[in-house]
Amino acid sequence: MPSMSRARFLKEYVLKVDKEFELDSKTAEWAPSSSGGPLEWGQEQSSMEIVKTDKSAERQVSSAAMALSPDNEYLAVASNSAIRIYTAEKKDIRAELIGHQTSVAGIFFVEDISKADTPDGTKYMILSDSKTFRDDGTIIAWYLDSDGKSLTRTMPFAIEALADKCMSAISEDLTSHHELDTDGLAEIRKGFIDTIVKSDMKNRLQSLTHWKGHFPSFGSKPLSTDGERWLQVLNNDSTQSGPRRPALLPTIIVRHFDNINSATYLHGHDDAIMWASFSPTNSELLATASWDGTFRIWSALDGRENLKITQGDVQDWSGDFSPDGRHVLFAGTECVSIYSIDTGDQVLKLAREGLKTESWIRYLSWSPAGDAIALGNGMGVLLWRPFDKKYANWDRVDEILKLGAEEPMHKGYMSFNGIRWLDRKGHLLAAADGENSFFVWDRERNLKWRFQRPMGKELKLFSDDCLYDEKRKVLITLDGDWKLREWNLK
Repeated sequence: MPSMSRARFLKEYVLKVDKEFELDSKTAEWAPSSSGGPLEWGQEQSSMEIVKTDKSAERQVSSAAMALSPDNEYLAVASNSAIRIYTAEKKDIRAELIGHQTSVAGIFFVEDISKADTPDGTKYMILSDSKTFRDDGTIIAWYLDSDGKSLTRTMPFAIEALADKCMSAISEDLTSHHELDTDGLAEIRKGFIDTIVKSDMKNRLQSLTHWKGHFPSFGSKPLSTDGERWLQVLNNDSTQSGPRRPALLPTIIVRHFDNINSATYLHGHDDAIMWASFSPTNSELLATASWDGTFRIWSALDGRENLKITQGDVQDWSGDFSPDGRHVLFAGTECVSIYSIDTGDQVLKLAREGLKTESWIRYLSWSPAGDAIALGNGMGVLLWRPFDKKYANWDRVDEILKLGAEEPMHKGYMSFNGIRWLDRKGHLLAAADGENSFFVWDRERNLKWRFQRPMGKELKLFSDDCLYDEKRKVLITLDGDWKLREWNLK
């Protein structure tokens, strides 16, 4: 029986686009900076090789992540377990942040540090997390000065010199008494180096502010916009393999920037928490989605559960708040709905005659303008305009982007995994597909860009990460060939 692997898919697949940003009978035109069509890797404005020699955990795939400082001055790029700070425009390196024992999953610059308890001289604060299977992971706080340099410094081990000292103590005995050859000695030395590297990282971690746990997934916003609080999850492996004691069930922990030792624990979910975010207008309120078949709204002050929406024996995945904080969108198995924060009532449901949706819609984003929601729907992207009353039929859903496939076995690798509004006005929408191409739409000007992986190009890591530098009007993509690329969106 024929089979398909990701490597084979990437080698064979020819990108086919059936619909590219079509709305209200109008199809977007190619932006002037797009030269009249899609741009492939190699046609970008600029690019930078990502350092890929940093350690990742055993049996853990290579990973990369990035974040842009609130003032667009500095770019944080993680490759496996290390984070590097660069100037955003020239890509001059300013700091290396070493402390994670496993690959970094997420990086967040704190939007407003005025309320945070930080060392003297702090201009920027970063929270990053790492996690492996059946491990709670680690969250680390990093503090940078105005030059992007780390305020927390530890003396790194002299790894090569220490390995040489170890070898000098035993090499003569190994060669004279055991006749070990050069290759054997080199293998032992490598073992010393690996052990010393791990010890070095553990030693550095002890001098850093860190917590046990990690951030939730699927577009979660774990930092409140007012700089008051942040949230994490603990004990978050699924319970589907067997029951656990209440104290070991998945838990949300809300922490406070002005007092790192203060925490509020939110108990109630009895399976993995996939998504959690603060309200954009009230950091005392947060919402969660869990595999236990429930969506919940909580008080961040005392951990009280304000609302519980039960979906039954299904998995719930994701959500997002409306920009005005009055509504929350929840997405679970066969259900995408909008609820009122004030009443807890379901206001609207994504269900239309003739509209085929995936069982699990997990990638979605509510526009900062408030009038539209973008949702990844398998090989397509939907635009839901729930409260846009400029139209007679104001609760509208349209498929604006659609991929095609000649080979049925390719379809399982083509889903849109990254859906995000790029700018603060909600004009620019970006969508990343499963083969590492990015589609961008300026819905205000009805212009489009496509930044495309060349056919057959192998990928060393999976990434759907992109950022928008509003100051320079460039899209920064983190691509699977270990390159950071900048594309002109003017």
